[in-house]
Amino acid sequence: MSGGQQPSQTGDTGGAKPKQQDQTNWKSVADAAANIPNALYVSRADYTDGANTKVKKCIHLFKKFMKGTGVFFAVVSILLFPLFAVKVFDDVAKLTARNRMSELRITELEQMCVLPGPNHSLAENGLFKSLTPPGSSGNVTTGVAGAAGPPGPPGPPGEKGPMGPAGPEGKAGTDDKGPIGPATLPLPGPLGEKGFLGPAGPVPTRPPGPPGEKGPIGPPGLVSVGPPGPPGPVGLPGPVSVGPPGPPGRIGRPGPVGLPGAAVPCKPNKVSCPRDFWNGNGICYKMFDTKLDFSAAAAKCRRHGGTLAMPRDAVANVVLSFRLGTNHWIGLHDRYWEGRFQWMDGTPLAGGYRMWKPNQPDNNKGMEDCVHIHDGYWNDNPCRQT
Repeated sequence: MSGGQQPSQTGDTGGAKPKQQDQTNWKSVADAAANIPNALYVSRADYTDGANTKVKKCIHLFKKFMKGTGVFFAVVSILLFPLFAVKVFDDVAKLTARNRMSELRITELEQMCVLPGPNHSLAENGLFKSLTPPGSSGNVTTGVAGAAGPPGPPGPPGEKGPMGPAGPEGKAGTDDKGPIGPATLPLPGPLGEKGFLGPAGPVPTRPPGPPGEKGPIGPPGLVSVGPPGPPGPVGLPGPVSVGPPGPPGRIGRPGPVGLPGAAVPCKPNKVSCPRDFWNGNGICYKMFDTKLDFSAAAAKCRRHGGTLAMPRDAVANVVLSFRLGTNHWIGLHDRYWEGRFQWMDGTPLAGGYRMWKPNQPDNNKGMEDCVHIHDGYWNDNPCRQT
């Protein structure tokens, strides 16, 4: 081994030198390899496109669900809206009527005093509270609601319902007044003074009873102690009667009232009359100018201790007619039996003194049963005339 030369390397090629590979083509080789399709690998773009497609499908399905749900609720709302509207209107009408009834009830309670019943008492706030415990509550069952029907036509207005219960207690006022106390009945007042005596009742109009039996003869009266009078002259003989006497004739019209003559005996004037009365031949008289009917005039005379005047003779008739224009009731009437006049004490007029006006009494229209004196003459008039 000379010169220090190194032996050459030999290979399998029999001594030929191998060609060195280009180092700059590896990127293109990698790109080419990457472009080879492989089912085991998915690119980012493919993954992104698939995810977007699923999201779009979900969104599409959700939109369809929302549309269907919205249509369902819209249909249900359209069907149920009339029912809810009618219910709301009924509730509003009931509340309005209840408020009106409550106002009327409050007004009535303010205008009247209410006493608590046997099962209630008055609380401190002025309201009634029940003394009996409330009853047990019942079971409430709720049925299955049926399908809502179509809304019907509006019905006619109903009748006015009964008054509702009183509303809840209002808020306390700002004044200083206390609660209303329980209502109490007022105590009876003291007895009043005795009233005046009322007017006398009317004279009874029942017919008189039958006449009583004739009584026994009374004892003989006292013998007159005066001297006998001189005998009178003998009268001339009268004409001889030829036939039987005829029937009595009618009573003629009475003449005018004259002044009392000396032939009429007067009673002794020994009567003491009360104040405002005058003595008329032993009888006390008082004249009233008040216009009254027959019954009221008789009652007024009784209140003054007397009765209506009864002129049973000419002297009494003259005493009652001393003043011209006199027009007063006298105590004579035929109210019990038409045509049978009697005085206030029940004595009949038949056969006694009378002083009727001409053509009287006539019972005009069947209504004249009481007698009055006018300028000395008697006349029948209606008893209610004043």
